[in-house]
Amino acid sequence: MEYGSVGIQPQCQIRARTLHARFLLGETTSTVVEALFSRLSARGVPPNHVPGLIRDVCSIVGDGGLFTSGLVNERLERLGWGKETLDETTFQLIVSVLEDEWGYRVRRFALR
Repeated sequence: MEYGSVGIQPQCQIRARTLHARFLLGETTSTVVEALFSRLSARGVPPNHVPGLIRDVCSIVGDGGLFTSGLVNERLERLGWGKETLDETTFQLIVSVLEDEWGYRVRRFALR
């Protein structure tokens, strides 16, 4: 279920490996990242593939624009991740990491 679109404006280049390393070192918003790893694992993404998935999501949204979890899932599927890799909550967790850890500016819009 999609609750709305997310407008993303990049402020800096990010690296998924940095997220993974910072998570392992406890230097990031651990609750959010822990939930992200847990949710993705429950959806069949092995923990060692999470940095690659995040890297692919970042490449999809990296130039900014309006995105929904459905749109990002379509593009992830084209990259070989399978159908509906992200649910709405997991997508919002990734957006939160982009916003909090790497300074992306995010605006949320309700879909009607």
